[in-house]
Amino acid sequence: MAYGGNPIADDKREFILQIIALLESHRRAGEISKLAVFGETDMLGQLRHLMPQTLSDLVIREVPKNLLHLSPQELADAVLHGLQDRSGIS
Repeated sequence: MAYGGNPIADDKREFILQIIALLESHRRAGEISKLAVFGETDMLGQLRHLMPQTLSDLVIREVPKNLLHLSPQELADAVLHGLQDRSGIS
């Protein structure tokens, strides 16, 4: 029987798992003690679902916003604003 999965969803899941592995390696090395997560709503939900408790415990803020289209300066401003904005998910 042929595989009937969704290649885009599979790629997204693999990307999320790679992000988690990278973050976990930095956590184990003692390089992070707090984590703020920015991303589109669906991505945040999947990340939250797949993230191990060791990382979940470090999350201080989740901001449901896609920042990929921003310039470096706009990105820095958006992150700063997202960290200061109290209306975001925390």
